[in-house]
Amino acid sequence: MSCRGAPSQEEAVIAFGKFKLNLGTREMFREDEPMPLTSGEFAVLKALVSHPREPLSPR
Repeated sequence: MSCRGAPSQEEAVIAFGKFKLNLGTREMFREDEPMPLTSGEFAVLKALVSHPREPLSPR
């Protein structure tokens, strides 16, 4: 029987192309260079990378 806790920071990183989005720290990197994001930009990116190849509604 396993107990699942919160994902570690390592598990909370989504990589795509030259980019990495850290969901835990809300940071975006391009080739290890930090890229500042607004709260809205982070929310949109998180939705897109969390549901690849799925259409998303504007809501």
